[in-house]
Amino acid sequence: MNWKKTLTVACTLVLCSAAAHADALKVGIVNFEKCITESKFGKKEQENFDAVKTQMNAVMGDLQSQIQTMADDFNNPELMDSLSHEAEEEMKGKYQSLNEEYQRAQNQFMQVMNQAQMQVLHSMGSRVAEASKKLAEDSKNLPESQQISLVVRDDICFYYNAPQDEVTNDVVAILDKQFDLDQKSNAAEKTSESTTVENTSK
Repeated sequence: MNWKKTLTVACTLVLCSAAAHADALKVGIVNFEKCITESKFGKKEQENFDAVKTQMNAVMGDLQSQIQTMADDFNNPELMDSLSHEAEEEMKGKYQSLNEEYQRAQNQFMQVMNQAQMQVLHSMGSRVAEASKKLAEDSKNLPESQQISLVVRDDICFYYNAPQDEVTNDVVAILDKQFDLDQKSNAAEKTSESTTVENTSK
């Protein structure tokens, strides 16, 4: 009977300890999508993504225009009647080649866009993780009740209803501060390189 009593006491202590820890645990909730759309890093990533998309759309648009022009020619009886058999066959071959090229470009477009999107998510995921870590570390200087022990994305929670735990704006502020620091560092590095080149050329 003693071992049963001992086990019961031990389980009770463990449960009480877990409950106490849960009460002390402060969780920060981050809206990852907002970090992408509102932070300077996220906006820059989106600009790069849109630039790639615009470039790919230009290629696709040019091919579509060529295909449409040839399709219009095929539907022009006067033009087709004026062509020799060899010229018509050559035209058909070019039309087929353009369609095949368009299909390849379309597949490449999808691959490039998917890769670019994954790059944005991966890059921003790493940055948000670092910013969240800094936020939690900085919170150690605050009263214990405000110290953050865990930061999670809102879209992986089944449910939460705690607006006071929303830390997205704080994370975005940290991201923007780091972005500005990186910009200054890059500008200083370019200035240094330019000065070095000028001195070398003298």
